[in-house]
Amino acid sequence: MKFLWFILTGVLILVWLFFPSIFNWWAIHIWNVPVDQLDEVSKLGPLGDIYGSLNTLISSIALCAVAFSTWLQVTSLKETRIAYERQFKLAEDVHNEQIKESREAVFANKFYSLLNYKKDKLNNIELTLKNNEKVKAYIVIIKLSMMFGNEFRENNFKENSIKDLRVCFFEMSLRICSDPISPIISYFYAYIDIINLIKNAKIPEDDKDFYRSVLSNSMFQEEQIVLFWIAPMFANLRHILIDSEIFNMFSAQENYIEYALKYHDISSFRIEEWKKVFIENNNTST
Repeated sequence: MKFLWFILTGVLILVWLFFPSIFNWWAIHIWNVPVDQLDEVSKLGPLGDIYGSLNTLISSIALCAVAFSTWLQVTSLKETRIAYERQFKLAEDVHNEQIKESREAVFANKFYSLLNYKKDKLNNIELTLKNNEKVKAYIVIIKLSMMFGNEFRENNFKENSIKDLRVCFFEMSLRICSDPISPIISYFYAYIDIINLIKNAKIPEDDKDFYRSVLSNSMFQEEQIVLFWIAPMFANLRHILIDSEIFNMFSAQENYIEYALKYHDISSFRIEEWKKVFIENNNTST
């Protein structure tokens, strides 16, 4: 449609430019006006008036056509600009989505690499028991969790300082192992890197919650109990567990509650039962 208007405008401009010649031809061949009278339009009388009126009319139409053509061009440029802006916005959205997907892919790769590193580290640790038997780290962790549970029946650690907790832990570990317990502690420090990765990731909160859940479920119950036990003894471990919701495999047993309220934060627990315990005891600070 716009193309037709451009053609019409061009035709009107041509008519306007060649109107004198067209008028002469019309006057000679249609109106039979003598050629010598066409040299001076003022002598044509009514024909001169017709010429002047038609010339003015055609000039006006041509100007209107030029104005309309200009308006069409402006409109076309505006539509082109809008279309360009839409294309630019679409390209920007696609680019941002690609960056987001790339960022999430990089994060997932780092997360699962660290998770595998943690697993390999646990599997590679061997300690010697008091009976000189060499066992994997997870066996020692299971024995530590059982000893921790038994100790709670006699002492809930309510009045113990952090220093007392540490001394008690190392004393109990010596009842189990002939080797130093430090490889087990080093293993638990691997959680610092993984939890920090999740906390600092530029990904949606729902995704963070998913990865926190994956991390929690990568642990076995006794492992969580030992971490629950030793984290307060080491400032870096205790601090990193805040907002991690890492504990999800053991319930709020009566002999654990006082220990949790004194040494842990509500945000370290995923189970609603534990959250309820903290709320009922007005202990919800983070």
